[in-house]
Amino acid sequence: ANGDGSNGKIALRADGGNTQIGTWSNHDCKLVRNSAIQASISSNGISFPAGKGLDFSATSDATGMTSELFADYERGVHTFAVTGSSGNPTVNIASNYNKLYYTKIGDMVHVTGELRWNVSSYGSGDLQISLPFTSSSTANSNSLGSAQTWNVNWTYRSSSQQLFSEVQPGVNYMRFRIGGSNTLYEDFLDCGSSYQKTANSGYGVEYQVSIWYRTG
Repeated sequence: ANGDGSNGKIALRADGGNTQIGTWSNHDCKLVRNSAIQASISSNGISFPAGKGLDFSATSDATGMTSELFADYERGVHTFAVTGSSGNPTVNIASNYNKLYYTKIGDMVHVTGELRWNVSSYGSGDLQISLPFTSSSTANSNSLGSAQTWNVNWTYRSSSQQLFSEVQPGVNYMRFRIGGSNTLYEDFLDCGSSYQKTANSGYGVEYQVSIWYRTG
């Protein structure tokens, strides 16, 4: 403690090749402010409790800035499910192509994957593919990404060559829109029998997707 009791100080002197602070036992090292843990050094590195993180507030702010706290990062693998908005199809998803790979930075999630399955019953309504996180319920949080496919016949406009992935507000799935209608909103890809083509290479339908969407 400082002589006047108003400040705390730690002084380190390195007489050898390095200076170290830590625990020399199988315990975490805690960074504490006013008895509350702000960060930990554990076997995984440096971690923060919920609601804490790295604050970049020293930088200048843009108009409309809401936060400069880097408080969440995660990457992982989501085993997706295939459903329909009115009735679920029965699908046999290929074991090596049943994953979506995601990275979450703050409230933004990036999802990519190559998806393959055979259909034994078609279901009804719009085709839906589950996502690892529910999207933001904010009305204007629609997200549009890229998608491409093989072995698929469109429900509408069989000559169309564009496919888009989309995440609407407040849902935990993506849907596909078929481009080419020259309207404000393209049609969703439907679960009906007209989207399933006879397999050319041992599997039914295949999609490749990439999309960013917001969680909050």
